[in-house]
Amino acid sequence: MKCEWVEEHLSAYHDRVLDPATTDQVEHHLLGCGNCRAWLADYERLDNVLATMPREQPRPELRARIFASPEFHEILHARAAVPPPVKPLVPAVPHPVHRAPSSIHVTRALVGVAILMIALASASFVLRSLAAQPAVCPNPAAGDHLLTRAADGSLLLDGQRLTCAPHAVPTAPFALSPNGQWVAFVNQAGDVVAMHANGRAALTIRPHTASAQFTHIAALSWSPGSDQLMTLTSSGADASAFQVEISSLASTGSRILDSFTTDALLAAPRWSPDGVFLAYALTTANGATIRAVRVNQNGSLPVQFPIIGTLGDLAWLPGTADTLTYATESPATGTSITIAQMSSRVVVEPIYQSPAALTVTMTDYNALTGAWALTLSDGTIASVATPTGIVNPLAQLDASTQLFWSPDGTTLAALSQGSLWLISSNGAHPVATNVTGDPVWNPSGTALAVVSAGTVRVIQVTGGMVALPITVGSSAHIAWSADGQHLAVLGQDHTFIATAAGVLSATNDPGVGAPLWMVEP
Repeated sequence: MKCEWVEEHLSAYHDRVLDPATTDQVEHHLLGCGNCRAWLADYERLDNVLATMPREQPRPELRARIFASPEFHEILHARAAVPPPVKPLVPAVPHPVHRAPSSIHVTRALVGVAILMIALASASFVLRSLAAQPAVCPNPAAGDHLLTRAADGSLLLDGQRLTCAPHAVPTAPFALSPNGQWVAFVNQAGDVVAMHANGRAALTIRPHTASAQFTHIAALSWSPGSDQLMTLTSSGADASAFQVEISSLASTGSRILDSFTTDALLAAPRWSPDGVFLAYALTTANGATIRAVRVNQNGSLPVQFPIIGTLGDLAWLPGTADTLTYATESPATGTSITIAQMSSRVVVEPIYQSPAALTVTMTDYNALTGAWALTLSDGTIASVATPTGIVNPLAQLDASTQLFWSPDGTTLAALSQGSLWLISSNGAHPVATNVTGDPVWNPSGTALAVVSAGTVRVIQVTGGMVALPITVGSSAHIAWSADGQHLAVLGQDHTFIATAAGVLSATNDPGVGAPLWMVEP
């Protein structure tokens, strides 16, 4: 399907007046075409401009000049020359002229006239805005790009302040899509906005007015395919009332997937690897429950499993379509690791039970290999394979050891006894790095970065350590690029972009919050 055909129908698609068959065709194309999504964002931007600009009437002589101009008559002539379709693609309902489905050149020209009218009617307002904040519309090349927030809340892409993207100043939470091409956030108006890595295309995919009751955004989470966004909203009047909504990049608005009331939310909704299920855990007056719903079946009864004990973690088993694994702690039985299947609604007996008189003090789960890492109260560090339940002792440290799996599941970083240890998943002798601090793994699992004593250190799994020549506070944020070649460090006074060999660049804007690396395909 060609972009020209889709662009002919974007206006009517945005007004939601296309017939179902044409709507499906347009949505299918939008999933894989960033240019057409940018055109759709332009329509939304124009609507936002029209809604916010003051309603001022131009002077009579200005109107006469515009409508008597040769350019306007040329537009009218071109519009009249476009033959009507043999069969109407949309119902005959009135909608704004600038969105009438006709030749794409005519549509663009009419949109241009509409914007020109607005600009002329409010020239002083526009000039003041441009003088205060020049528009920056980056056009990044393919590769990784760093997204940060300035102290005033505005977005910076590779150090350039974004002023042309159609969004307001964002607030938390932020969610990066799995493919790294979109970031979702909540703007100051309460809308959920998705922005592309190019910094120019943005979509309002969940308006603040989508629900009169559920307005507080508690969490955002992208589907594995990076085409749908889960929004967890709660009621402002009653924080125990929640609603799960699904929004799509291919269309505006959201659809309600589930609503529930809980005393506490134990685990935020998490997508299954195939994007079919969402699972979360909650407590009610009847006890703790794991709840799972099918994304493509709105209003269906959710699958629920009771939890015996306190939930430690909840995750999906890799390589399966509908199997959950979770760890629970019970005073009577100790720690258990259990597997549950959604489609058959079968709970398998625990594949692991902690030894008598011992408890599990720390856990970490690797989503790629399905292995649990455990710290037992006697200091034993072990891994538990799923679904077999095979236990593999890895090291003997102490009961307070914190665990951090590498993304590839081959190395376990353990923070213990004032040092960061590297432990191989095959049980090789652990190696102390003699630095301390929470590690941040690179995507390939071959290196990690840590802030230790105000210095950023990059540690290679195969051996070797480099201290970057920068000084940061203990609260510095670290993020690896998707290709694992660069490291962003947000310190107290600067934002650094570095490699293991040293600092490459720095800006004077330290930014706030954690940096995000986006991918321009």
